[in-house]
Amino acid sequence: MGDVKKILIAKDGHVFYVKDLEQDFHNQFGLISAKDLQKKDGSIVASNKGEEFVLTTPKFIDIYHRLGRGAQLITLKDIGEIITETGLGKEDLAVDCGAGSGGLACYLAFVCKKVVSYDIRKDHLEYVEKNMKMLGLTNYELKNMDVYEKIEEEDVDVVTIDIPEPWRAADNAFKALKPGGFLVSYSPSVTQSINMVNKAIEENKFCHIRTTEVVQRNWDIIDRVAHPKFRDLNHTGFISFFRKVRA
Repeated sequence: MGDVKKILIAKDGHVFYVKDLEQDFHNQFGLISAKDLQKKDGSIVASNKGEEFVLTTPKFIDIYHRLGRGAQLITLKDIGEIITETGLGKEDLAVDCGAGSGGLACYLAFVCKKVVSYDIRKDHLEYVEKNMKMLGLTNYELKNMDVYEKIEEEDVDVVTIDIPEPWRAADNAFKALKPGGFLVSYSPSVTQSINMVNKAIEENKFCHIRTTEVVQRNWDIIDRVAHPKFRDLNHTGFISFFRKVRA
C-alpha cells in the first residue's frame, strides 16, 4: 500500500513507517536492523537501545494518517458518521462535491465500488490524486468541474457536499441520486446548514433525516488517574443528512 512496506508499533502506540526493508531503520529509540525488518508480521523486534516494537504490514488507516494536506481534511469522527448513517458499501457509487485534499473521497473509495470527486481547483485535485495513489486506490474519478452548474453522474447512491454554498448544488444532487439515495452536507457554520435544509426540503424532494455535530471527548488514563484531554478538538462541523423521496 503506497511506498510503505512495514510499520513498527511502539509500546506507547507510536507508529514508525518503513519504506526500505533492505536498510537499517533509525528513529529516536535507536536502530532496528534490516535483518529484523525481514521477519514475519507480529514479530517483536528490538532496537540497539533495547526498545521493543511490533513489526507488521500497514493497514489502510496507517497510510491514511500520512495523507498530504492542502485544504483541511475532514475528521475521522465525521467520516465515520457519514459512512454509518448512509450505510455505504462495496456496491455503491458515491459523488463527492468539494474534494479538498481528498480525505473523505479516499475513505469513500475505500468502502465503495467507485467515487467521483469534483472540485473547481486543480491544485486540490492534484492532492487528491497523490493521496489516492499513496493509499493504492484505483476506483475513483476526478473532475475539475463546478457542481453548482452540473453533476454528470446518474443513479448515485450517496452525494456528499462540502462547499461554501451547498444549497446551490442541491438540485443537481437530486438529479444525480437514485430514489432513496442519500444527500450529505458538511458545513462549518450552522447558518450554512439552515440554508441547506430549507433548500433541500423544498417541493418535498428530500426528507431531512437529521442535522448533527459529532463531539468526541478523549481521555488520558494513567494508572488510577483519568481525566479528559486538556487540548481536545470537539466541534468540527455540522452534518445534515437527507434522503431523496421523489423520482
